[in-house]
Amino acid sequence: MNKGNRILIFVSLFISLCCLVSMMSIVIGATELNKENDSVDYDALQLANQDNNLVMNVGLKPIISTPVSDILSPVRVSFDNTDVLSYSIETEGLIATEVTDDSMEYDITTTEEYGVLDVYATYADDIVVKSSIYTYCNENTVYVSEYSKKNALERYLANAVENNIYTLEEAENIWTGFDFQNEDIEGNIIDPDIETNGFLFSDKGTICGTLEWKDDNGITHPIRNAMVGIYKKHLGMDIRIETTYTDISGFFSISILPKENVYIGVFAGDTNIKVKSSILDLRYRYIYDENRYDISSNSITTVNLEPIDMSTDEGQAIQIAQAALVARNYAYIMTREFPSNVKIFYPAEGDNCSYNPYFNRINIIKTPKISGYPSAYASWDTIMHEYGHHMQYILNNANNPGLEHSSSQNNADRYRNKDTGTRLAWAEAWPTVFAIMAQDYYKNYLYNIDTVADTCYQSYGGINYDIENTLVALGESCERSIMAVLWDIYDNQNEANDNVSLGHQSFWDSSTISGTYTFSDFMQNFYEQYPEYIDDIGLNLAKYKMSTTKPIVSNIGDISVTNPISVSWYAQGGSIYYPNNRFSIIAYGNEQEIFRKDNVTTISYSFTENEWQQLLSNLEYTCNENLDIKIAILAYQVDDSYTTGPYYSECVDVSIQLDHDYELYNYCYTKCSHCNHIIQVKEHDYTYRYESMNNVATHYAYCECGDYSSSTHTYEEYNSCYEKCSECGYKNQIAEHDYTYEYLPNPDDTETHFAYCECGKKSFTPQDHSFVPGALADTCEFCGINRDHEHYYTYTPCGDGETHRKSCACGYTQYQQCFGMTMPGQLSRCSMCGQRLNGGLITPLGEEDVALPSNKENELEEETE
Repeated sequence: MNKGNRILIFVSLFISLCCLVSMMSIVIGATELNKENDSVDYDALQLANQDNNLVMNVGLKPIISTPVSDILSPVRVSFDNTDVLSYSIETEGLIATEVTDDSMEYDITTTEEYGVLDVYATYADDIVVKSSIYTYCNENTVYVSEYSKKNALERYLANAVENNIYTLEEAENIWTGFDFQNEDIEGNIIDPDIETNGFLFSDKGTICGTLEWKDDNGITHPIRNAMVGIYKKHLGMDIRIETTYTDISGFFSISILPKENVYIGVFAGDTNIKVKSSILDLRYRYIYDENRYDISSNSITTVNLEPIDMSTDEGQAIQIAQAALVARNYAYIMTREFPSNVKIFYPAEGDNCSYNPYFNRINIIKTPKISGYPSAYASWDTIMHEYGHHMQYILNNANNPGLEHSSSQNNADRYRNKDTGTRLAWAEAWPTVFAIMAQDYYKNYLYNIDTVADTCYQSYGGINYDIENTLVALGESCERSIMAVLWDIYDNQNEANDNVSLGHQSFWDSSTISGTYTFSDFMQNFYEQYPEYIDDIGLNLAKYKMSTTKPIVSNIGDISVTNPISVSWYAQGGSIYYPNNRFSIIAYGNEQEIFRKDNVTTISYSFTENEWQQLLSNLEYTCNENLDIKIAILAYQVDDSYTTGPYYSECVDVSIQLDHDYELYNYCYTKCSHCNHIIQVKEHDYTYRYESMNNVATHYAYCECGDYSSSTHTYEEYNSCYEKCSECGYKNQIAEHDYTYEYLPNPDDTETHFAYCECGKKSFTPQDHSFVPGALADTCEFCGINRDHEHYYTYTPCGDGETHRKSCACGYTQYQQCFGMTMPGQLSRCSMCGQRLNGGLITPLGEEDVALPSNKENELEEETE
């Protein structure tokens, strides 16, 4: 499509859009602005640490193995990954394959005519740097550049000229006709030190210089990040033969083929931001017609140009673009994405500056100068505020009704509509804070521009207020009140009502969440993200009447475990028609919520006794210590079904001294009937009972209350081999056993007997009998049992109603169960020993029954260790 056809289509589109505007006209007007103190010295290759102003020089330069490669052979490229913490890549028109993990070395193959590999590397302190490699490919060959797509094309053309594919003139025409939309404009803007000045046409010359603008006070400033064109006259027209960008100091440098009578023009903006006089004008450019230069081969021409003053619309457009570029670059730093293009009309029709979201258009009007205030073209606060509306449209963090507004009014009261007022106030407050924060971010570069890089919003219409110290406190529907809270959340000032300092990125992330349409939406997100700041922000919200005042405890001196607390507060809300009218009371103990009362419609509340006991039951406390709790009031504005809030008030600290009500708990302690606190009232007496530890030295000694300690044994002589503790009964052996004291037959085996010690201990195993030779050969000399003796038994009752002793005169003894028959209604007696029985059927003892051991044997078994 040729240029003429494009213009015809563009005019047709313009006519259609004009018709559309007549049906649905909506603009977003200007408000006001400001900044603060933690400056950032920014340049993509020299980024600053925002927290401590440490400037780091970061390179991340691309390294290309070869600038020319066969189309079938991957090109090896790499980046210095020294000190890089993490990185990511984006590609367009090519495929990049990392050679090894974490190497930042890639093989690239092309898929389209033009390609770009962008690497985003993160260094310490969250510094992010972008570096790129560009490709151009024809049917057989890939040409690679570290500068731009256009430079990659130039490498191809230089090679084509050398191989007689093109003449030098043909190559120059192709290169000059390069569609600038193919260029990586973003890279040139953010990386101004990456210049396309290493061109391969050997007979080029370089033209360079520094461009400046002069403000209304006569102070000069560099023209930063602006598009610069090199021109030549042809048939009375300005023909642009080359384009580049100024860097952060306003410097530009570009190489061109030898030319005569070339001249320089600077654009008001770049391809992303265009300042225009009308919809038919492409953009403003300032042409230095009086300066013509002859560029010869392999030469460097340094131009010295006068600063552009503000005497013309073109010059004023340059300053407007400078303000908008600062806003755009700040948005890029926060999002790491370039915002969509925006057009700025100057001078625009109407009474106020505004933003039209349907056409991505900012309107800056031409105004007469008011003493002490900037003209509209010099009102950076206003220009950047309108760009803030553009960012809101992109981010979906506003739903602006687009009505007239005043920053010092409660908009809900003005329109008698709470929904309209809250949306309007947020949509106008956030762009002002955005503008002042952007200026604050770049304050090292902007400090000498009048009304810029401070905390005041100063507008062409005579508006001047300080968002750091505003006296306007009208709640969530008032722009200035919202600005004051937002600024205090961002900045690092330590004021009585400002103890929160998020900084640039955290504030941006919190305030640009999609769907944030009111200050209430923002605060709910803030509470969720930063619960640790709820109490700190409450003081600020109360100051600007979003929340209630700090609650007051009216009966602080009378509170006890049986007398509940009473609190009161002022509702606030900042609105005549929509004050805070619904409240919740929250009590905290040990940083945890321990009680909540919702749907309170009064501005005071006394806890019921049941509620107070519920609160106390959820809190660990001791009566004779301070009972420490915090109480906050949550404020809502409820209008029919539309509710905003809650907004947390500042907490009131309640410290209550409570008395114990002691009752006897046990032998040594008393216990409080309220908090269960236990105190000891007398010393322990560890003589109540003892418990063995099976330890030769100590045992447990218990008090009657249940407490215990360890104490040493109190030993007494027990028998020839043992001593015994008189307290716990533990027996300790003090002598070896001498199994010669006594011998008794084995009741289970007539062939053996047991040997006993004097202490009563029985030998572990039975011994064989030793029969005396001679007349007594049948009698054991130890136990006296006669081998052939016929036992004659006598039966002696044991007195237990169940057993008797069966014994022979030879010494053999058994214990047996009594037996006999029980007759109904008669006493039962053993048929052998005559002992009165316990009753029941007694079965005669058979031969297979085992004889019971003697009493002595029972006792000895007890004494066995």
